[in-house]
Amino acid sequence: MKIVGYLEGTDSLLLTKLASQGIGVLPLGNGADNHGKYIGLITKADNIGIVVGYVHKVLPVPGRTLGPKDILFSCTTNKIPVILVSSEEDINDANNQLSDVKESVTIVPPEKLYDTIMQNLK
Repeated sequence: MKIVGYLEGTDSLLLTKLASQGIGVLPLGNGADNHGKYIGLITKADNIGIVVGYVHKVLPVPGRTLGPKDILFSCTTNKIPVILVSSEEDINDANNQLSDVKESVTIVPPEKLYDTIMQNLK
């Protein structure tokens, strides 16, 4: 069974729907929010098939040195797809902010998140 790793703030009803369908869900933290396992420490042994969360969870905070490439390093190294959520009108700006990792990240509006997760888990 594949597991969906999720960053804090991910829609609880979506996570419940996935869990109800027998898909594991595992909380992940970005290093600043103390939410679940630190995303930088995930490995293939965690059996995470996809990571989901909101765009702001991987963007740099002014004055801090960690950026998207650092936060998502384990995902890109282990070839774990990352799906981030943004409003439709902010997707282009979000892509610009994620220039270092945009090849390994898909940004979708909230209403497309479930379908995108399911497509990637197949």
